[in-house]
Amino acid sequence: MSVQAQPTLWDLTVQSLLRSEALDISNMEYLPKKFFPPLLQEAFTGCHRKSVRVMVAAWPFPCLRLGDLMKTPPKMETFQAVLDGLDLLITQKDRPRRWNLEVLDLRTVWPGAGYEDRHLPWDEPMEAHADCGVKRPLKVLFDYSLQYEEDINERQECFIQWAQQRKSWLHLCCKKVQISYATDYNFWSLLKLFDPVCVQEVKVIANLDLKTLETFAPVLGQMRNLHKLFVKGTCKSWRDEFEDTYRDLEKTWINAFISQFPKLHTLQHLYMCNVHFLEGRLDQLLRYLKKPLETLSLTWCKLSESDWHYLSECPSICQLKHLNLSRVRPIYWPSQHLQVLLERLATTLQILELEGCVLRTPDLSGLLPVLSHCSQLTEFRFYMTYLSVPDLKNLIQHTASLSQLTLELYSLPRECYGEEGELLIERCNTVRTELEDTVRNVLQPKTGRDSSYVFYHKDLKVITIVHLSK
Repeated sequence: MSVQAQPTLWDLTVQSLLRSEALDISNMEYLPKKFFPPLLQEAFTGCHRKSVRVMVAAWPFPCLRLGDLMKTPPKMETFQAVLDGLDLLITQKDRPRRWNLEVLDLRTVWPGAGYEDRHLPWDEPMEAHADCGVKRPLKVLFDYSLQYEEDINERQECFIQWAQQRKSWLHLCCKKVQISYATDYNFWSLLKLFDPVCVQEVKVIANLDLKTLETFAPVLGQMRNLHKLFVKGTCKSWRDEFEDTYRDLEKTWINAFISQFPKLHTLQHLYMCNVHFLEGRLDQLLRYLKKPLETLSLTWCKLSESDWHYLSECPSICQLKHLNLSRVRPIYWPSQHLQVLLERLATTLQILELEGCVLRTPDLSGLLPVLSHCSQLTEFRFYMTYLSVPDLKNLIQHTASLSQLTLELYSLPRECYGEEGELLIERCNTVRTELEDTVRNVLQPKTGRDSSYVFYHKDLKVITIVHLSK
């Protein structure tokens, strides 16, 4: 029978203070600093609103991190108490000596560091004011995510309204912005509430019409520290019967969006998925980027011959580490451009994804010698391509010399299917055994690999080869 631990003197003191709501501004001045974090946690989780309000206002450290406490959504009254405490802090004409709060961190993931650490990993030092009577703005850090219209919940709406009314006293910094649904909610206006210079990642997963994209363009152009941009899904703004009438207008909207890319001096990771207007405009998107990209992902997009030609010579991708050209249309690619592209990336490319393309045997034969020189490659995904068993064996023989390669994914070869397209399980087992023999025979000791394993997934219809190093 277990014995329940007896409450400590500290536990009893905290419970007494919070139960009686005895904390007030006058006694905060004498509370040891080390008591603030655990006491605030108890007050927050126990919904002691008055204590939360007082402790937020009198916080003695430069940074207050509430993100972890807000993983479990607090009661609305408790969250309102946080805002009331901030009001008490920012409206004070003469702050008490120990009221040191400068940064409120509402992000739910924090990489670690004590409360006393005033320097944030991506924080710019705040300049001192010449006039000591002028208070610095309170910096609020948070990651914003809107997935559906109903996600504008009461707590989030309350914070937005509160921030809009106190914008002159706040510096709102949002590092990550994710919009996962196109709604009537004016989230572009909401973005203007943030300091766009702070934004480092933008992820838009929505069927945006071109007019909405054009509205977003000026905000995008102000994101001078943007590292990652992900746009999935765009649709034309007008029905086909109006296409001739509004073609010039749609071009204007597209150009307004693309024209912002020369301003994105720090962009390193670009993801475009199912973006219909990309065809024939890839050079406009990449030509003026100031910094070489590390990731370029163009999936479910249509590329023209001129796009492929530009891609093979584009200076902005000369240092790519991750290239994803899955489901690019047309599915029959101009292999000579892909060959030139891989030659340029032979010393930098680490991840290569070519899903859903169809390369004929002669095209594949010309590509393999180039692929075998991609010395830094760690992952290679090349499936849904209807390879034959001899093609797949030939491919594995060329990747065997890549000492950094740990993962290969290929589509099940066409010999694994019957005349009606059904999967032949016994044939899959035979092919797997053949591939195991091929892998075992071509591996060289100099690659440093200890062992390799071959699997097939009948549901995914994929062959997986995993290499383990010594």
